Amino acid sequence: NLGIDFTILNGKLSGNIDVYDKNTEDLFQSYPVSSINGTNSIQANIGSMNNRGAEVSLNWRAYTGKDFSFSIFANGSYNKNRVTKLPNGENVDNGGRTILAEDNPIGSFFAVRWAGVNPANGQNLYYDVDGNITDIYSEDNRVFIDKAIYPTYQGGFGFNSNWKNIYLDTQFSFVADIYRNNGSLGVIEDPTLTSLANSSTELQYAWQQPGDITNVPSLNATNLSDIGLSDRDLRESDYTRLRFIQFGYNLPEKFLEKIGFSYVRAFVGGENLVTWSKWRGFDAEGFGSTQWGYPTPKTYSIGIEFGF
Repeated sequence: NLGIDFTILNGKLSGNIDVYDKNTEDLFQSYPVSSINGTNSIQANIGSMNNRGAEVSLNWRAYTGKDFSFSIFANGSYNKNRVTKLPNGENVDNGGRTILAEDNPIGSFFAVRWAGVNPANGQNLYYDVDGNITDIYSEDNRVFIDKAIYPTYQGGFGFNSNWKNIYLDTQFSFVADIYRNNGSLGVIEDPTLTSLANSSTELQYAWQQPGDITNVPSLNATNLSDIGLSDRDLRESDYTRLRFIQFGYNLPEKFLEKIGFSYVRAFVGGENLVTWSKWRGFDAEGFGSTQWGYPTPKTYSIGIEFGF
């Protein structure tokens, strides 16, 4: 690990930068075992992993005056990891869409590649391991998708501002280069599950006759249930979110002296109010599959805070 802390421009700009190369031994992961043991997997210390990356934090006091001040802060990180060693060099496959494999990131997607809809008959199409298109689904055709459940980039930014006794503070967060299986979307786009959940309006674009070009298979396709461990619902879940905002008023010091408080503050604010993302669903935030998951709630608050 190598880092530097700095303050320049007469203290207006400060921050730190760190770069690292870290090896981790005895990863605690799920490991498949024979069902004769009464379970299909156990948690065990297996393998090794390497993480390389950088972290940056900055704070800029843009303006400081008698009645007004404004500062901006930001932080971000870049991380690339890879599994360096597994027992006997073998992949650890627990039968899901992700797998542990040497020289690949932890949480790498290992799935059958969906190739779209056959315009001739509305059947789902897939790629085999050699890249040939077929309408036959087989888990033997799973390959590395070059995507993972953990982000490469993440961080936050915002500003703090004051005008006399009024203040406005914000904080945003972001995550980039992260993928999740959108299981919730898969459910509402599956015509065989209409008794389980509401259906998506995307079903109106389902294949109907030879020559139709669409990403929604025929409602009568014979391989609708063969989505299985394919990447059809694998989606980018990058997002930027207004994590926190608060607007308030601090009672002037001349009044505080009379009432015996160190501060009195009235405020209104909120958390997770706005999210910018291509993700289709309740919430882009999270890891792995979204099926049956609870979204991050929006929170509104109003109050008066006293300090002694």
